[in-house]
Amino acid sequence: MTTGVVLVAFNTGPLLVDCIHSLLSSRGADLRILVVDNGSSEDTAAVLAAGGLSDRLARYDVQPDNIDPGTVALWSLGVNHGFAGGVNHGLRSFMGMADVDYIWILNPDAVALPDTAAALETRARQLGSFGIIGGRVCYGADQNIIQSDGGRVNRWTGICSLLNNRKQADQTAFPDEGDVDFVFGAHMFVSKKFIQKVGYMPEEYFLYYEETDWCLRRGDDPELRLYLAPDAVVHHVGGASIGSKTTTQAVSPLSSYFMARSRMRFMRRYHPRALPFAFAYTAAKVVQLLVQRNPGAAMACLRGLLGLPVPSTLRAKIGTNTVNV
Repeated sequence: MTTGVVLVAFNTGPLLVDCIHSLLSSRGADLRILVVDNGSSEDTAAVLAAGGLSDRLARYDVQPDNIDPGTVALWSLGVNHGFAGGVNHGLRSFMGMADVDYIWILNPDAVALPDTAAALETRARQLGSFGIIGGRVCYGADQNIIQSDGGRVNRWTGICSLLNNRKQADQTAFPDEGDVDFVFGAHMFVSKKFIQKVGYMPEEYFLYYEETDWCLRRGDDPELRLYLAPDAVVHHVGGASIGSKTTTQAVSPLSSYFMARSRMRFMRRYHPRALPFAFAYTAAKVVQLLVQRNPGAAMACLRGLLGLPVPSTLRAKIGTNTVNV
């Protein structure tokens, strides 16, 4: 069994190096590692070389059709396609490789434990047929605090709740798999059958909600169910590229903008009758951010809620050369 790993990088710096070293230290799994550089302003190849990976590095300007074991393939897109767009470039590459059985989407600011990859492959063998398998994501700053064991969506507000968020990992059991609406996008183990039936990750969001939308597209197909692998643990720093809220940092304006905009786009697709409730909730979030003395995030949230373009002050943070925005 061979697993292709997709890492979408955007100015991730040394965190990407840590992620790759953790994958190379995996036990009992056959991995093919592909870094899709999403138009970073930093020299990602130089970052990897400085991190001791120069001997393993293979650079590509076009889609790789084969990746050797132990090699770190770096495909530089030159353009920021958004999270889903970057992921889809990696998915298409591995879908064309007959020797790759499954595809693991992992955030580049996450570190996998040595047995995580093997735990995912073992769960896949046990199930035989599945859509996506998720594992446990803990915070990088406090590795015993859970960030996500999967998630649920509120059909009225559009809020995505991460199951077991901020609970103690060593004292918390996994949720029932039937309670999971989506697998957290930082750590997704995907079957090729899921992609063949559902298609690639939706790119209209740019950031946030793309994995939620993608998981919901499975419908009631019994071959595409979501499952969990309790022993598949990663530690996720979070917010490395755009400033998502974590246990140690407040939400950034850029994160607030895309969260609000993507929520409204998601609700228009799946729950249009509940749009007034989602609008009201997000408007209340604007007020909350003002009360928390985060005016930049509040104004960005308001612009996202109203569907206004990305503010010029924030555009530079995602790169001037972008698509799908």
